[in-house]
Amino acid sequence: MIRIGALLLIALLLAPVSDLDGQTVSHLVLHPRAEDPVVAVTARFPRGSESDPAGQEGAAFLLSRVLEEEGTRLLAELSGWVEVELGPREFLVTMVAPPADWTEGWRRTEALITGGPLPADGVERVRTAHMDRLLFEEGAPGRRFDTEVATYLLGASHPGSRPPSGTRESVRGIDGAALESLRDEILDWSQAVVALVGRVDEESTQQLMQGPTTTFAPPILPDPTRPAIDTTTAPGDTIPVEEPLLPPGAPRVVTTERSPPLRAPAATPDRYPWSTEGRRILDEEVTSTWILVGWPLPEGAPLVLEDFMVHLIREALNPSPPDPGIYSAQVEIRERDDAPLLVVTASVDPRHAYRWEERILQSVAGLADTPPDGAFFELARRRYRATRLLEHAAPEERARWLARTQASTGTIPRITSDVWGLTREGVADLASSRGEPRILLFGPVSVMDP
Repeated sequence: MIRIGALLLIALLLAPVSDLDGQTVSHLVLHPRAEDPVVAVTARFPRGSESDPAGQEGAAFLLSRVLEEEGTRLLAELSGWVEVELGPREFLVTMVAPPADWTEGWRRTEALITGGPLPADGVERVRTAHMDRLLFEEGAPGRRFDTEVATYLLGASHPGSRPPSGTRESVRGIDGAALESLRDEILDWSQAVVALVGRVDEESTQQLMQGPTTTFAPPILPDPTRPAIDTTTAPGDTIPVEEPLLPPGAPRVVTTERSPPLRAPAATPDRYPWSTEGRRILDEEVTSTWILVGWPLPEGAPLVLEDFMVHLIREALNPSPPDPGIYSAQVEIRERDDAPLLVVTASVDPRHAYRWEERILQSVAGLADTPPDGAFFELARRRYRATRLLEHAAPEERARWLARTQASTGTIPRITSDVWGLTREGVADLASSRGEPRILLFGPVSVMDP
């Protein structure tokens, strides 16, 4: 005779999954887009490589690789996959699957994140491959430069200055049990922000996860059968609101709203992580020179304004056609204990190192003194809008952006409309409010032309 407890267990296993409560998360963002060919779900957890235990640097990195590899294996039969991104203070798991299979794909992904033993063979395969890569990169100047950058910006004792991918010594001692322990510690659903993009609705989503929910309306696309709406306005003018697609013959109603100028908050130098300019040159016998320039920024600047300034600097430092003196230049906003830093890193021909150092400094100083004006500003603003919309056209990129933005700001800007609040005065204010720069040059001093 079967015991009652066994019957209950069998009933639970055979019950429809939709009858079971989903995970409770910090916040849920829904972005319904019926035209997307896939559904993308991103879970953003607010802890990352800085949470590596002492002596186990690289543990979060290994965990991210194991979850990505195992998740993609579990979703292969559904034509789905899993991508994991790791930052100093964030761990993002993104699942992509066809609309008909996304709920089953997410159940498998959620189970992988939540618990259960990690596959021993998968852990060993990922660790072996990573140790081989670390051996190959040992002594690589790019890795040494990254370490120097983190130490210079954060301080030698800051957990963010440790190598996020670890060392051969630290990785060698990390096994499956250590990864499972770290997973249980940092992947806490109660702190997760989850974003869903594609053919999703709140009712079906609540079967899988629960929490405060924001529904982000789908982007409104222009109707090719109608004349284009002129959105070229002076700062502060009213602008047409992009209207939804209407059936042929339906009356056309165009409303307007005021686009408020986006301005930077007052600078708070006393809260900047450093108050004086610093410059350091590390003489290294290598074939390139790496340059870092970092400035503190005021807290609370509008995200779109910060992002637009990054866009302007990036375009200025990556000219077309390319300058033969530069190999690559990256511009980004980083966080140091919740203080934003504008960071430019570049790899250049050593013979042009000092010229490029000055060019980087002037790219930001020029935005403070003489930002683009007139038709040049309008072109830059439209190029920025088009660039971001193109990036966010991929559902997985959109999901990651929504999760990150909701987690960092508590609200989600609408780039398609907020972009019209960008003004040259706002850009000048934000650039002018920067703190003193920290500069690091890493390369062969003997061939750097003064």
